[in-house]
Amino acid sequence: MILRIKVYLRNGEIDLDLYNKIKFDMEKFSGCTDFLYTIYGLDANEDYDAIILAPSWNPEKIFKNFNAKIESVKIGPYYNSYTMQVDNKKYGYIQTGAGASNLVDCCLTLGNTKCNKIIFIGAVGALKEDIKLGDIITPSKSIAGDGASLYLHENISADKFQASVYPKVDLKENVMSIANKIGIELK
Repeated sequence: MILRIKVYLRNGEIDLDLYNKIKFDMEKFSGCTDFLYTIYGLDANEDYDAIILAPSWNPEKIFKNFNAKIESVKIGPYYNSYTMQVDNKKYGYIQTGAGASNLVDCCLTLGNTKCNKIIFIGAVGALKEDIKLGDIITPSKSIAGDGASLYLHENISADKFQASVYPKVDLKENVMSIANKIGIELK
């Protein structure tokens, strides 16, 4: 198996050794090597244009205004999975449970897939009155208030809790450019 996922930690370093250790332990103690298929029913060898991760948001709600063909793949106790066709592109869609620990577990299942792109659809609270439901924002920074991602560091330290996380400049500029081209206002 070829590891294709990039694991980015809060400080920007890539720690594939730690990812591989976590993956090895998952396989060792569960006896499973294809978590994406076993848990979500999605084929790790499929060339999806992207995998969409959406805590609590089902694709019918998100893509109601698109000509999307959505097929349910697996219904789980805290998650559901789908395949989707939108504009001649194929997506895997995982509706995870809410919370950072569920998202971390889900991301770990993508490590041995052909997936090169992950799209996260989530919701956050706004601190400004002019930001309304449905607005797309490009934040200058986020405050990481979860504890689950602390376990992705070799040394767990409470001083990493509520650390500032900054978006990659080229990603932010790309989102802004695309939104401008298709007429979406960003805040």
